[in-house]
Amino acid sequence: MNDDRRVGTAITTVELIPSKDVRAYMEEKGRVLTDFEKATLIYNHSGMNFTEKAACLKELMELTEDSNLREEIQDRLSYEDRCISRFYENDGSYIYGLEVYDAEAERFVGQGYSASGSMVVECGKKFQEKFNVYKIMLMTEDIGPDACQMDHVASIYFDHSGRICACCNSEVEWIAGKFEWDRERFENAYIEIQHPFGKGSIVRVKNNDRLEDELCIVECCNDELEKQNQGNYDYSDTSLRIAYIYGAGRFGHEHVNIVDLEFATPDETDLKYELLHCARNLILGKGGLNEFQMLCDIYCEKAGGDSV
Repeated sequence: MNDDRRVGTAITTVELIPSKDVRAYMEEKGRVLTDFEKATLIYNHSGMNFTEKAACLKELMELTEDSNLREEIQDRLSYEDRCISRFYENDGSYIYGLEVYDAEAERFVGQGYSASGSMVVECGKKFQEKFNVYKIMLMTEDIGPDACQMDHVASIYFDHSGRICACCNSEVEWIAGKFEWDRERFENAYIEIQHPFGKGSIVRVKNNDRLEDELCIVECCNDELEKQNQGNYDYSDTSLRIAYIYGAGRFGHEHVNIVDLEFATPDETDLKYELLHCARNLILGKGGLNEFQMLCDIYCEKAGGDSV
């Protein structure tokens, strides 16, 4: 989502749902989101940073006539303000650690420590990569064994531009009426998202660094899941299981938010093309394992041997 998002206007479906295909399908079906559902999509939006989510939630809080939702949004905004403020408070009992993402190694690498949280954040921004800052309790003779095991008492996660993506802080107590992870709160609620994808659909995932540009196959859909007791589901179930090729013809899977999926058309010149279609046929109950194994071997050879 761009930083020039208009503020002070009703939040649109385009802002709430990254996938153009899901948006179009919902509009075709006449699906209208409630304010509560909008709040859920904002809070779990893969393309918004921490500040953008807070701004959208505040805007929605001011516009909605749902008094329960207004209270829940205020709970969330107040709690996160306290988490950020408390993160930088240090009476000498803490140090701050910096980890910066190494794209080549595909992992976060430690870069050092300081007694100043703000200084560590400024150092992290200089790398122009994703980075995390951890608040760590120093060990003293007065601290019991349980406290010693709690390494990071708080964390803030930043994107490559130095904007906050998320934060957590065990020093700050959640004081709202409903438990923070209650499935009935807007942050965690399951919402029904109508979508055009079926088993075997070839898709791409938006706003996912690890799967960026990867062709994926939908392995199973919502209509295959028996939701006999709706109360047992939360927002994590507003997802589809997708499979993708990695390494030497291996297949992995992830559960991806439906609103982040878009249809994709494989390039016939892509090394993965035949293997992807063979795997798709197996998912649809067609083809055979012998052909699939043979194509895995061919792909492995063409892709550069037996590396994984």
